[in-house]
Amino acid sequence: MNAFATFTALITWLCVPALAAPELHQITVNGDGVLQFADGAGEVALFGVNYYPPFSIDYAEIRAKGLDHEQAIRDDVKHFARLGLTAIRLHCWDREISDHQGNLIENHHLRLLDLLISECANAGIYTVLTPIAWWNSPTGGGFSDLYTMHQMTTDPTAREVQRNYLRQFVNHVNQFRKLPYRDDPAVVGFETINEPIYPPGTTDEQVVEYINSLVEAIKSTGCRKPVFHSFFCSRETAVGASKADGITFGWYPTGLVAGQMLTGDYLPAVNDYAAMRNPALEGKAKIVYEFDAADVQKPYMYPAMARAFRSGGAQIATQFQYDPMCLAAWNKNWQTHYLNLCYTPAKAISFAIAAEAFRRIPRLSRFGDYPASNRFGDFRVSWEEELSELVSEHAFMYSNDTSSVPPAPEKLQRVWGCGSSAIVKYGGTGAYFLDREDRNYWRLQVYPDAVMVADPYSGGGNEKTRILWQEREMRVRIPELGEEFQVTSVDGGGVREARNGAFRVTPGEYVLTRGMTEILTTPRGDFLAPPSSDLPPAAFVEAAKQWREGYPWNVRASVAAADIQRCSLRIRGPGEREFSAVPMQEGRAYQFAALVPGEAVRGGKTEYYLEVVTGDGTWTFPGGKPGARVDEAGVQPAVLMQVAADSALPQVSYSGPEGKSARAGFVPGPTDNSTALRIEADAFAEPPSCAGIRWPVTAPGNPAAYDAVAFIARGGPDTTAVEITLVQVDGNAFGYNVPLGESWGETVVALEKLKPMWSTTAGAPDLSKLREVSVIFGTWLFPHAKDLPHWVEVERVELRKASPTWTLEVDARTDPILLVRPADRHVHLWGAGRSGSSVPGMDRGVNAFRVDVDGFKPEPDCVSYRLPVQDAFSLWQDEAAKTDCVILKARAGRPNTNAVEFVVIEKDGAPWGTEVKLDRSWQEIKIPFSELRYFGHWNPNAPGRGGEGDRLRPENIRSVNVCLGAFLYPEHFADRHAVEVQEASLGWVGEREATR
Repeated sequence: MNAFATFTALITWLCVPALAAPELHQITVNGDGVLQFADGAGEVALFGVNYYPPFSIDYAEIRAKGLDHEQAIRDDVKHFARLGLTAIRLHCWDREISDHQGNLIENHHLRLLDLLISECANAGIYTVLTPIAWWNSPTGGGFSDLYTMHQMTTDPTAREVQRNYLRQFVNHVNQFRKLPYRDDPAVVGFETINEPIYPPGTTDEQVVEYINSLVEAIKSTGCRKPVFHSFFCSRETAVGASKADGITFGWYPTGLVAGQMLTGDYLPAVNDYAAMRNPALEGKAKIVYEFDAADVQKPYMYPAMARAFRSGGAQIATQFQYDPMCLAAWNKNWQTHYLNLCYTPAKAISFAIAAEAFRRIPRLSRFGDYPASNRFGDFRVSWEEELSELVSEHAFMYSNDTSSVPPAPEKLQRVWGCGSSAIVKYGGTGAYFLDREDRNYWRLQVYPDAVMVADPYSGGGNEKTRILWQEREMRVRIPELGEEFQVTSVDGGGVREARNGAFRVTPGEYVLTRGMTEILTTPRGDFLAPPSSDLPPAAFVEAAKQWREGYPWNVRASVAAADIQRCSLRIRGPGEREFSAVPMQEGRAYQFAALVPGEAVRGGKTEYYLEVVTGDGTWTFPGGKPGARVDEAGVQPAVLMQVAADSALPQVSYSGPEGKSARAGFVPGPTDNSTALRIEADAFAEPPSCAGIRWPVTAPGNPAAYDAVAFIARGGPDTTAVEITLVQVDGNAFGYNVPLGESWGETVVALEKLKPMWSTTAGAPDLSKLREVSVIFGTWLFPHAKDLPHWVEVERVELRKASPTWTLEVDARTDPILLVRPADRHVHLWGAGRSGSSVPGMDRGVNAFRVDVDGFKPEPDCVSYRLPVQDAFSLWQDEAAKTDCVILKARAGRPNTNAVEFVVIEKDGAPWGTEVKLDRSWQEIKIPFSELRYFGHWNPNAPGRGGEGDRLRPENIRSVNVCLGAFLYPEHFADRHAVEVQEASLGWVGEREATR
């Protein structure tokens, strides 16, 4: 083809729609339980996300911000297609689209669902629908308002309402596609209900009857699509025996809602998904309705999870949940999850690689055990390199800088990445997509930089990630393009010449050509990105909160600012008067790191802050203040609520059981001559039963001086928390669940950590508008003890100026080696009548985690939680190897709770445990390793462990398990029980001198 013909062909190609709608095909399930395309195109392998602008808190937040739901959906679906995703899944908030009889309501929520399915279909993306979510919504009114989840699964009246709703739902005609859901090829099939929970004692036969009734309701409409039911509550056997065509699984191997970014290596936890290969499920199709590496920001987990799903036989997998681009800057609604092309670009590229892995890996393939499984086919994952990658003849994809080289660069069809590689060198933090469109023509999309400015998983409505548009150099080495080629902006930005493969680029879309000086271009239509921020500089420091004396301390910072000239870490160790400077080395754009030498890391508290020099001046963090840091004179607290003996007694509001009451009075406070307000309630009923007061306050005269609030309070034996909220004159309110102990305690919370309450629309508290303090407590805080008497005493609520520095707690070498503090991690407790809460611990300023149980059934009924050791533990493994005991700080929370089962688990799964005696007082309990026995009943097939001469290898401990159950309290198993654990550490039975 001559040059003119080539040019004409390119113009023709660019003048037709670049993203024509792919054809979708009906999906069926064969007798072996394999999902197949009905047109004979082979097995199904679809990978994507959950996505919720049509419903619940995403819907409400988009509306509160005055944004367009439909535009949000259209924009995000384009990004789904850009990433190569092929599936979405939604559990539909039935309370928002139904009435109490189960009739479907045509409203805005349903219109948005129709639109989402239609937009996805136009992009070649299939939808899995779960018609019943049951969960509460900001705008309820449906049939789920009338029934508990237990009733949903067992009550005959609730079942008929569900059946009525399901029939109408699958018959609903999509107003955009003009097809009923039951016939639309864009809809893969239906999952009957999201995460059903069955009452205690429900038999498999009863569960099968329930499943079959829902499946039959759907099939009675003439629907021939696959119908799935959830594995939830470990009912695989019942699903296997039911008429459901398939089973849905969920997986959160890193837990949920840790409240902070997890930085450890979690690849060993995602080696396989053997549960799908349960023989009871033969003949059932398998899909994954929800999954995530929750609270993990490093982009290495998703392809490994896709590999594990395929090992189990999954054919569809959808992550929970993709953040709408219009909300992703704040990550407010689903704080433990964070995925968006613009705001988490490296994770998004990792997810795109996972989608490729899911499609390419044959179903039921195995790749050995960790760490060998980190390489599988053309894919590789690495925690150390923070990397996912696909390296093949035609595709080169990577989530971070990589030294890998594609085997045949001349055959490449696409290069997608973050960071730099042998093909593309780029220093920005945004994603880029380089796609071949013809032999000498490539399409390039460069997304803007994303800079982390707060822990994305900390919750609240503050900004988490900032978008910045910067011009940068990019170097592209594609054999067909050579060293000199033209770079044409499709946005009218003109043509620039690449020399030695290098050219300047700003975020946008380009066509890269060789030998052509003029070219007509049309955008693909899927490059969408938020505008560049014009806010003042911001910074986020990633550093451990707890460290160990003598070990080098690594600090990483991301700084959202233009023209950064220098970044320094300023530290002041114990007993030092002045701060010393540690220069931070720049990595990729906005990224800085410093390694504080071990000799500078001494036991006690180390203060530190960040100093950033830009072209506009100097900034210090925390606080983001312009100018060099100066020690400020102490800002005096602003008292909001201080109780005095002559204070007016507030009126108590109460919504408890009939015949019960609540009251308020004044009692002695924590110090001589101080007074506290005591609020008592006889008992509470079902949520939202509560008791509380409102205390009028005066706004501080200088509100900008304060950035924290302190609560001085305590509670009764069963009153483990109280909700204290700052209420403004405009109705906005921000509160915090303050943990309570039986002794007086002080809780200090940064204002940015307060959570929006009730119908709050503002993003942050406005102290100049404060009107009153709300003190309220009730069933939702302690459901295990709602029928018991409760009391709360509050002495003071005051505003404070938080420290202008961060603090690192450094344990001395003679101190025990911390394994885990449960209150610092999210703990999920399965089953009804079990709840967890954070309470004051044994040591001042340290919280403990409390487990409450209404009572146990006979053995083997129990409740337990397992937590990984702190991320930094691997750094001092050599020291851990020399310890000789485990130290547990714990106490019983109930009179008859006299023991707890405590187990440490090594990285190969070997469990070592014992029963630990407790009483109502806090104890520091030393458990010599010799008293730990191998729990062979946990892992009977563990090779080579538990035999004669085997012992715990403390340096290999990877997790800690705490259990309480009927077997511990044979005479009192039905009583209420509670255990509080502050921490578990490794130490020495005797005294130990420091070693270096």
